[in-house]
Amino acid sequence: MDLTFTDEQLAFRDELRDWFAANPPGDEPTDEAEQLRWRVDWQRRLNDGGWAG
Repeated sequence: MDLTFTDEQLAFRDELRDWFAANPPGDEPTDEAEQLRWRVDWQRRLNDGGWAG
């Protein structure tokens, strides 16, 4: 069994790592109302970056 990543998989990994490094989610707030806004904002950023659909 060969568990070596393909070049495409490595490129995907590197692209995602770079995106997360440039777009860190930050610390999740402890206030419940702020948590909802934080999660919606984070989901929007993931969508805008092409990482969620």
